[in-house]
Amino acid sequence: MTLHAVSSPADVGGLPEYPIDADCRLDSHGFVQWEFRRWLSSDMRWNGTHECKSMWFELLNLAHSETPVGTLPSDLRRLARMIEPAVDRDHFAELCKLEHGPLHGWVRCRVDDEIRLMHPVVMGRMIVCQARATTCAKWMPSLTKNGFFSSLRVTSYDAGRAPMKSVLNFAGVDEIDDSLAALPRAARKPVIRRALKKQLKPVAREANNLWAGAGQEAFGVSEKLRQGQPKVSPSNTAVTMYVGSTEVAPHAHLIEFGTEPRYHKSGKYVGAVAPDPSLGPAWDAHKDQILSGIAEEIGKEIEATLNRRGARGR
Repeated sequence: MTLHAVSSPADVGGLPEYPIDADCRLDSHGFVQWEFRRWLSSDMRWNGTHECKSMWFELLNLAHSETPVGTLPSDLRRLARMIEPAVDRDHFAELCKLEHGPLHGWVRCRVDDEIRLMHPVVMGRMIVCQARATTCAKWMPSLTKNGFFSSLRVTSYDAGRAPMKSVLNFAGVDEIDDSLAALPRAARKPVIRRALKKQLKPVAREANNLWAGAGQEAFGVSEKLRQGQPKVSPSNTAVTMYVGSTEVAPHAHLIEFGTEPRYHKSGKYVGAVAPDPSLGPAWDAHKDQILSGIAEEIGKEIEATLNRRGARGR
């Protein structure tokens, strides 16, 4: 493969744009999925030299820790320095001119104003890893004046491995904190649980509307995960509510994220499933509404709880 320098803004504009945001990280991934049957029949395996194949594999692994994930620098000198043991940069440049050299399959792309290298197979795997998530809303503890709950933490679980977390803040925290102080400790979590469930129901409803199996309740809201779904670490201070697939559609993740090419144990190719997401678009459509309405919903639940307890004289 021969890499050509980009000499003008017009050349840069003609390059494909890398589809994964530069801020996306996959730090929770402890291993690289390897499609060995694809590799065994690949041109690179059959035609590349042992030296080129070892460098190619080294760079493939290094791409998983680069930014954006799945890309490599386009500077050949820098790539030569990244490989261990160190490679002479002139020798590396000569190898890259080979059809099945260390950069076989890698092409130039745009990442904002930077030019980097991407590989279509690696990029496809990164897109699947980024999307393969079950979203749950968790009410987490924070240092408010009453020591109660103050932020919504959205946690994405990728194929059962370590979760990626982000905390979303919203208005009304102090008011909720004061109101929770008026409730007995045993009543606080149920209040938050009911509010989260109400706020997440529109996400499940929208996902069901987008689901290919019309009329099926493929997605729902629950306090518990189904058997086989990734588990969260238990916490005595968190209230967790999930929105995801139900027992009606145990295959929903295959439709949501698609699959790589599939093979029988015999090696026979049996096709692939194109992604047709439902839950992801539904979450994106409603997450802002959830953040803006969660404080009000919890306030309503607190008021209803106090009214019920007052009617019972407690």
